Amino acid sequence: MVEKKSYTEKETALFAAVTRLAASGRELHGLRVSEIAAEAGIGKGTVYEYFKSKEALIGCAMLYNLEQLFACAEETLNGVGSFREGFFACVGMVRGALERRLSAVQMLVSELRRGELETYLGDRLEELEQYRSDMDALIGRVVSLGETEGLFGAADPWEYRCFVFGSAVASCAMAGGVCLRQGEASQLDGYAYEMLLRALRGPREERAR
Repeated sequence: MVEKKSYTEKETALFAAVTRLAASGRELHGLRVSEIAAEAGIGKGTVYEYFKSKEALIGCAMLYNLEQLFACAEETLNGVGSFREGFFACVGMVRGALERRLSAVQMLVSELRRGELETYLGDRLEELEQYRSDMDALIGRVVSLGETEGLFGAADPWEYRCFVFGSAVASCAMAGGVCLRQGEASQLDGYAYEMLLRALRGPREERAR
């Protein structure tokens, strides 16, 4: 697990500025230190008191966002008592992140090639991999609840079950976000959960039921 770091108020303001600019559609390589500083309400010269380059600032912003998202996920998922509760807790987190645009940097991280990530993260690239591993472990705990409850077996590979779970969460969160009426969102949530169970049970278990 990645060790949690402490940041100053100015540093977090700069991270938030990078996130807002990324959420507005700006590409990371096109950002300038001056506009990040202006968005944060901080002088350009002050930025270099904390970061040696624009790339270092953006890299730290990426990891800070991932740290915040993981802390929220850990607190939420460690308290769930059932597979169903865990699934909808994940859907709620993703839906909330999309609504608040807090996942902008996280999505950019997933879209960058490894060489580009190295440009921004440098020797902290291992922290990104650790966050991914830690998140997989959290999702794995929820999937394990489903197995313990007898909702599905363990015939399929572990990676497949976690991938199916993550795909269902993402699809459900995004579909629910475009519904005009609350009733429609609730109905889609139910459909998504049933589809998830069917995918995890597989054809043999479905026929047995």
